[in-house]
Amino acid sequence: MGDVHHLIDMAHHLDEMKIADIAQSYREHGFPHRRFAVAAARRMNREAEAYRAAHDVSIVVHLAGMANGHDELNVRYAAQAGSNAGFAAATEDLIGVAGYSNREYADLIGPWYIGFGDRPWEREESG
Repeated sequence: MGDVHHLIDMAHHLDEMKIADIAQSYREHGFPHRRFAVAAARRMNREAEAYRAAHDVSIVVHLAGMANGHDELNVRYAAQAGSNAGFAAATEDLIGVAGYSNREYADLIGPWYIGFGDRPWEREESG
């Protein structure tokens, strides 16, 4: 859950531009769905933990966005991207289980980090 806490800390620093960037990236990635990540979490009995992580990140994004009067659709998309990132962070160690791949992980977590100008999965794979 350490990575999830990091995502929540990041969400506390969201501004209108970051929310818009995350929302745009989420759209450009085709509204990623956590199909195999859910299957992997279910198989390893970690579904509740992963959904809790997804929920926790999403709530902070909603609160940050709505409290500051940011565009509602962008906040909704950024919150979904945050939810995906939380789920991915909570299940990263399950890559390879039930069809969950590095590609799905990158699709789930990518839009979130693009909003912050970072691509951690590229650094990991290139090393």
